[in-house]
Amino acid sequence: MMCSDNQARAAGAPLAAPVPSRYESQKRRDWNTFGQYLNNMRPPVAVTQCTCHHVLDFLRYLDQFGKTKVHLHGCTFYGQPDPPAPCSQWRTWA
Repeated sequence: MMCSDNQARAAGAPLAAPVPSRYESQKRRDWNTFGQYLNNMRPPVAVTQCTCHHVLDFLRYLDQFGKTKVHLHGCTFYGQPDPPAPCSQWRTWA
C-alpha cells in the first residue's frame, strides 16, 4: 500500500530530497574542486582572497583534456540550469 506525502510526514518518515540536475551536480563538484585547488596551493589561498588569476589558472587546470566549455558573454542561455544542447554560443576554453 502506498502512502501519500502527508501520511509519510505524519508517520515521521523522512522525505527524499530532490535529486539535483546534472548541471547542479557538476557545478557543486567544480566548486568543491576549486576549494581543494586553492587549499593545495603553497601557501593556501582562502576563497575570499582568490583573484581572477586563481580562477583562470583553475580553468586551465580543469581543461587538461580540452573539454571545458563556456558561454560567450551575453548568451541567452548563460546561467540556465539546463541549457539546450548544443548551445551555439558555447566556446571551448582557450
